[in-house]
Amino acid sequence: MFGEIDDQQNFNAIEEKLKTIHAATTDYNSLEANKFLQNSKIPHNQIIKLENGKEVKRGMQVVKKFYQPIAKPVAQKEIVDLTSTVENSKEKHVSILTELKDCPNIITFYGTMLLNNKLYVISEWAEEGDLNTYLKEHPGLSWEFKLKISCEIASGLAFCHFCDILHHDIRSHNILLTENLTAKISNFRASRKEKDHTTPVRDFMLISKWLSPEKLKDAKTPYSKQCDIYSFSILLWELAFQKMPFDNIKNVSDLIEIVLEKNERPPLTGNIPPEYEEIMKLGWSPYPIKRPTADMIFTAATKSSNR
Repeated sequence: MFGEIDDQQNFNAIEEKLKTIHAATTDYNSLEANKFLQNSKIPHNQIIKLENGKEVKRGMQVVKKFYQPIAKPVAQKEIVDLTSTVENSKEKHVSILTELKDCPNIITFYGTMLLNNKLYVISEWAEEGDLNTYLKEHPGLSWEFKLKISCEIASGLAFCHFCDILHHDIRSHNILLTENLTAKISNFRASRKEKDHTTPVRDFMLISKWLSPEKLKDAKTPYSKQCDIYSFSILLWELAFQKMPFDNIKNVSDLIEIVLEKNERPPLTGNIPPEYEEIMKLGWSPYPIKRPTADMIFTAATKSSNR
């Protein structure tokens, strides 16, 4: 299958599609990032409560509101816990969201709102919530659905990488589903431009099961696109089996032994489409250089889904 996607015409088509979406991409310095923060401001009186007055929350920080100019429900999320040691962290966070806002498989960013000295991100509301919860609540999903979702996530990740943006936390918890079950990548709080310095891994125990072997071995290893690809491959396993990867492993030391020393991955059992399995295996290779790029995966996943 991956021999087929070496076809230059396929790559050219993908690249042109990405270029069309990302026509306005530029390289942002801190001054331009600050401009984004200023220009993206939404007057707080445009973000109102839902018509029925009911407050809908997701987690501790996300509240469902109504954005009057576009007449749509939106997610209002406070920007918190962005370390002050990272220069212009809020500005960089917003500039990344702005740069990615036109991709159909990345959650749409509408702007920021300042209210009571707190900064909020206003973004698209995904009615069906996160993929992790959806997989738990809907056992026995069809392969048609799983292949569609894998294509959409691959599309979003390919767009991120085309923009030289590394997500840093690709897992089912950070994939949102819209009302019509379109998958969109979300939660860019840890994301960085590829040229920026690597930041310390946050919530290590929480994300360790999706973390690439090179980062498990040494947290100071620079984060790369190949790290995102590894995480995506583990997410594909989640999607295939509808359960947590390495769910029997309770501590990081055991995970390191399994992944690094024994070079084991989550078990592959049952009836998995061969192309899907191949993408997973290549993506979680212990050797970063052997992992396919995001656009290669997107092309392959699209072919598999269309069969």
